Amino acid sequence: MTIDGAVRMTNVKNNIILALSRSGAAAGLIHPNGRVYHYGSRVEIQARHQQGNNKYAKMWYKGVSFTAEQCALVYLVDAAGTRTTTDTFLDMSQDFTLNVFYK
Repeated sequence: MTIDGAVRMTNVKNNIILALSRSGAAAGLIHPNGRVYHYGSRVEIQARHQQGNNKYAKMWYKGVSFTAEQCALVYLVDAAGTRTTTDTFLDMSQDFTLNVFYK
């Protein structure tokens, strides 16, 4: 924990890391089954798949975007329905919780 209120907790035994920025505007979770990164008005989720076809979702002002590693298309679901889009997802393969903690 920092003096200004940021928190980062690590569970080494279960390989889980949780971080919350001092303002609460960003949060990150790393878990063996997936990752969640909340920043500003967006939430990005990565669900791990044992055979390597990880799933990705992003909730943001446009709606909900989702895809999978072995899928060439990204879909956006909003008030108009479902359609393909060119949205991109963050690379959450590294420990992004340190950025959340130190912001």
